[in-house]
Amino acid sequence: MAVNARGSFFFAREAFRAMRERGGGAIVSTGSYVCTAGMPDGVAYAASKGALAQLTKVVAVGGGPLGIRANLVAAGVIETDFLDTFRSDNRAYLASFAGAQPLGRVAQPEEIAEALCFLASPRAGFITGAGSRSWSARSWLGFDGQ
Repeated sequence: MAVNARGSFFFAREAFRAMRERGGGAIVSTGSYVCTAGMPDGVAYAASKGALAQLTKVVAVGGGPLGIRANLVAAGVIETDFLDTFRSDNRAYLASFAGAQPLGRVAQPEEIAEALCFLASPRAGFITGAGSRSWSARSWLGFDGQ
């Protein structure tokens, strides 16, 4: 909660102030699919990411008239070494999620980075308040992983 919710709030507040003075900008946050899908065994994590999603919406509404955009990429299962610190079977564990994804694989870090960079760029100049679920298209197809 301290980093995902509080830390993000303080960062957004200070970025908002600076962007207001210079006439606009973009705040792009990294969320998680659990901000809408839930995570029974990670209540604090899910709640903190839910708070970040709501913060993004509030900043987008308040910042829009000032030229400040706010968006969130709700990343899901990404192939990184992060799980190595918690699980010795990291690769097999990640692979177990692949079948639940429409593309039959988990995301690569570079793919999430592309979404973040796009939303921060002028090419996304009319996108604000969006919560892009990069974890898969299942949520848009009516499946949210539950």
